[in-house]
Amino acid sequence: MKPINGTTLIVKILALEKIIYNNNTVDMLVLPGLEGVLAVLPQHLPMLVVLKFGIVEVHYNDRSIDRFTISGGIAKVDSQVVDIISMFVMNCMHIDILKIKARIEEINAVTSLKRNTLLQEEHKFLMANLELLS
Repeated sequence: MKPINGTTLIVKILALEKIIYNNNTVDMLVLPGLEGVLAVLPQHLPMLVVLKFGIVEVHYNDRSIDRFTISGGIAKVDSQVVDIISMFVMNCMHIDILKIKARIEEINAVTSLKRNTLLQEEHKFLMANLELLS
């Protein structure tokens, strides 16, 4: 996938070895960096960014915005490509509070929760999403 005429970004968001989002028509990306919010435009200087829990905003030329909650992670920024890797990602347009609550109940029912770091992280991510929606 190539950027359009060098004026857009290619953005990939990956979670648990799955591509959640992949688009080559992104005009601007807003990342929840550990040290503050970072806006990325085409031709940005290369860098690695440590991300915290928060919302990634994907801005398009038509002024529409896609939003994703992430559990933290890393963003690899190049002049035309941004790869975001996070343990958990949720598209804000598809957040279903009932499904989140049901999954939290499932996790709470697991007796080995204290020993399962992945489930603990998923639980924290889901709880943070519920708090964000309230």
